[in-house]
Amino acid sequence: MAVTLTLGECVDAAAALARIAALPWPARTAYDMAKLLRLLRAETKIFEERRIALIKELGEARKPTDEELASGALSDEVFQVPPARMPAYLEKYRALRDVQVALEWRALTLAQLNDGHRLAGTDLLELGPLLQDDPPAAP
Repeated sequence: MAVTLTLGECVDAAAALARIAALPWPARTAYDMAKLLRLLRAETKIFEERRIALIKELGEARKPTDEELASGALSDEVFQVPPARMPAYLEKYRALRDVQVALEWRALTLAQLNDGHRLAGTDLLELGPLLQDDPPAAP
C-alpha cells in the first residue's frame, strides 16, 4: 500500500496536492488527500533542512539585501552559493532530490478526482506517483 517516490517528487507534489485538497471532496477522498499531504510535508521538511544545510556548507554568508529583509529574511545573514561552488552544490542537490522514500498510504486514483472539479493538468502531472490510473475492472 505504500507509494514509493523520490524526495524531489515529494517537493513537486506537495504544492499541487495542497491546491487540489483545498477544494471540497467526498469524505474518503478528502481524508486520503489530507493523509498524503501530511506525509508529504514531513518529507519536504527533511528535504528543506538538508537543502539549507547544503547551502550553508557550500555557500558564503552575507548581509541580506533590503529586498530580502522586506520579503521576510529572518536573520542578519543569508547564505549564497558562489558560482565556483555551484557545480558541487547542484550535484549534491540532485542527489538529495533522488533519495527514495516510501509514503505509507495509498495513491489517489483518477476515479477519486472525477468529482466535477476542473483541475489543472500541471497539478495532476506534479502528483507523479501519487496519482494512479483506476484499477482495471474485474473480469
